[in-house]
Amino acid sequence: MKAVKAVVWEPAATLCIEDPFRLPHQAIHGLAPAMKTTLSAALICLFLSTPAMARPLDPAPLDASQFNLGLVGFAGEISPAERHLEAMLRRPEANAVLLSVIDDPRRSPVAKLYALCGLKRMGSGGYEAALIKLRGFEGQVSVMLGDQMFQEDIREAADRIENLECSEGG
Repeated sequence: MKAVKAVVWEPAATLCIEDPFRLPHQAIHGLAPAMKTTLSAALICLFLSTPAMARPLDPAPLDASQFNLGLVGFAGEISPAERHLEAMLRRPEANAVLLSVIDDPRRSPVAKLYALCGLKRMGSGGYEAALIKLRGFEGQVSVMLGDQMFQEDIREAADRIENLECSEGG
């Protein structure tokens, strides 16, 4: 590859870059201090922001031990699973991930109920099919409403999501 010469801020400094994907050590020393600071700050911002953008949506936190909506418990707090659902709903791929939770046999009934609630809130076209699937489930889940905890059939919990408002905070 042919060597490229480039003049930077300092008149006497020249760079010899043979590999365009690797900045040689001499090139960094040839940069003015202000340019080094700017380059460093830009690289730090790039590396800090990249993982957040590339992080896939993880539905695992929806696999909670009980299904809660709104403020629950004596302290009146929103559960970590519901907070995670709120964060998921802000992402463009939420619909596909929530539909996959409904179909995933490894996901708990509680996760499926949270997914159903999320699909309803999004106005997803897959909501009705998901509701039918959950109405076909047998078994019970632990539910917390306000400060009362009880066992409820999965079908009844799905019907409650259908008949009541499943919106942020309750």
